[in-house]
Amino acid sequence: MIRISLFFLLSFLFFGTIHSQENNQISYIANQGIFIEYNGKKVLIDALHDEYLSHYQETRVPYRLIMNSASAPFERVDLFLVTSALGDHFDKDLTIKFFEKHKESIFIAPEQVLDTMGSLAHLEAQFYPLKETDNGLVYAMDGINIQTFPLVHAYDEKGAWVDNMAYLLDFEGLKILHVGDANFLPENLNRIQKEIGDGVDYAILPDWFFENKEDIAKVKKQIKAKKIIVAHVLKMKTAIYSNSLKNRVKDFDLDLRVFLRIGEFETIKK
Repeated sequence: MIRISLFFLLSFLFFGTIHSQENNQISYIANQGIFIEYNGKKVLIDALHDEYLSHYQETRVPYRLIMNSASAPFERVDLFLVTSALGDHFDKDLTIKFFEKHKESIFIAPEQVLDTMGSLAHLEAQFYPLKETDNGLVYAMDGINIQTFPLVHAYDEKGAWVDNMAYLLDFEGLKILHVGDANFLPENLNRIQKEIGDGVDYAILPDWFFENKEDIAKVKKQIKAKKIIVAHVLKMKTAIYSNSLKNRVKDFDLDLRVFLRIGEFETIKK
C-alpha cells in the first residue's frame, strides 16, 4: 500500500503541472522531448531517454514510471516519434518497456533508431522505420497526418553519422513542426522553408537557432511560425537567459517561448 500511495503522490506532484483541464497543449518533458495533446490525440516526440550528456535534461524517473505504467495523462498515446538515435533523444530499453505496455501506440523513427532495438517480432506491427531519404507523408490516422524530411544533424563532422528526421504534424489544419537536432545551415533552412510552405502554427526549434540577431533574422524569414518554442537548452541556463533571448527576438516580432522547466506547457491556440 505504501508503494502504491507513493506512486500516486509522485504522479500528482510531477504531472499536475503538465495536465491542464483544457488538454490542448504542448508540454515539456526532457531536453527536446515534448508531449502534444490536441483534440483527444496524444503524441510524444523525443520524450523518453536516460541521461546521455549531463548538461541536457533527461526524462526524470517519475515521468518514466507514469509513461511506462500507462497512467494519466499517458494512458493512451497515439504516436511516439523519435528524431534521432542519440541518447538525449532516445533510449532503447525505456522505449521497449513503453511499447510492451502501450499496444495502441505507433512508433515512427529513423532506421538507425530501430536497428538498435534488436528483434522484437511481437511489436513490429507498431513500428514504422524511416529511411534516411524519406520525405513527405509517412503515416496518416484519424485526426493526424505525419510528414517527415531529413535534415543535416548538428555538430558537423562529429554528428555527421546521425540520421536526423524533422516531423511536420498536421492535426486537421493545426500544424506543429519539430526539427530535432538540425544544424543551423542554409541547406536546412531552405529545406524547412520548402516543406512548411505557408508556415506552421508551432515550431519547436533548438537553442542554437537563436545565437545572434543575424541567425534570428534568418529564422524569421524562412521558418514562418505563429509561435516558436525553443528547447534543447543547457540545464545551467536560467530565466535570465530566457528573458535575454526574448529581448533579442523582440526586434523581429517573433512570438517565442523558451522551455526551461520540466513540466511547463504551452496551451495550443489555432
